[in-house]
Amino acid sequence: SLLVWAYASLGHDPGEKVWAVLDDAVCRRLFDYKPQNISNTLWAWATLGHVPGPKMCVSLESVRLGQETQSGDERTNNSIKETEVAAQKSVHIMRAMSLLMQPTLRNFTPQAMANSLWAFAVLQHDPGLKFLKHFDRQVL
Repeated sequence: SLLVWAYASLGHDPGEKVWAVLDDAVCRRLFDYKPQNISNTLWAWATLGHVPGPKMCVSLESVRLGQETQSGDERTNNSIKETEVAAQKSVHIMRAMSLLMQPTLRNFTPQAMANSLWAFAVLQHDPGLKFLKHFDRQVL
């Protein structure tokens, strides 16, 4: 997420080949992302006008979750992520971002929440009514 953020901060569009590599890296690491990583990535994509292509992130069956060093809350969040995302089998990267954000929104700073929602709007991604209602509750 830092490299994508850095390109956006410089206002530099790295081109199709680099985007393909970066999008693939985001898909591979997505389930390890903390709220700030998600927010930074979404902000960077929106800032540069990059809409990830048809790349589909793999299901959680091939993503390692549940490290022994995690707290109970993190394990619970991972269980939610695993259930929701695995049910999707293979999901578009933007949908995966939405699904991962929902159970962890309480960990987002107000700035990260605003940047993420702004990015969804700019990239014309509808995160879904369930996500938006959950987002509304976090604002309150």
